[in-house]
Amino acid sequence: MVVSFIIVIFVVLLLTKLKNLFIMKNWITQLVPIIKEYKDGNVDEPLDGDSVDDLCKIIKAKINLQEGNISESDYNKILEN
Repeated sequence: MVVSFIIVIFVVLLLTKLKNLFIMKNWITQLVPIIKEYKDGNVDEPLDGDSVDDLCKIIKAKINLQEGNISESDYNKILEN
């Protein structure tokens, strides 16, 4: 009985981990079009660290605007800097 319970717990944990890996992979694939748009379609050159930071700043500002944490004016100021 105890062994069966342990096996069930193990299987549930394993399935949860696999589900989370699939979700993370799917989440990352959602970023690919955003990165391509930021790079103006230039997929041959990787983003350098500064470009990644700039893209993160833009994404953060868009999320904050979407969630009502900043105004449109604040959003535009962030993009100008």
